Amino acid sequence: MKDPSRPEHNFLVADAWAIFVKEIGYVQKGFLSDLPGMNMYVYQRTCARTGFIFYRSRRSSSALEGYHLHLRAAQHPCVP
Repeated sequence: MKDPSRPEHNFLVADAWAIFVKEIGYVQKGFLSDLPGMNMYVYQRTCARTGFIFYRSRRSSSALEGYHLHLRAAQHPCVP
C-alpha cells in the first residue's frame, strides 16, 4: 500500500504481521507489564500529626499522570 503523501514509500512494511506477532509475544510473556507479585508502591513516611501514610509509585511520579481526567471533570459538559 503506497503512502499518499510520499508515493515513493510504502505505508505498511512487508513483514507487518511478523512484527505484530513478535510484539504481542512480549506482552504475553509479561515483558511490557508489571512483574507478578511486585509491589508497585513503596512506603515513604507517616504524617506524625494525622497518621496518614505516604507511598510513592515505582511506575512514575509524573505530574501529568491523571491530568486529563481532572481537566475533563473541570470542564462544563456543554462546552467542547
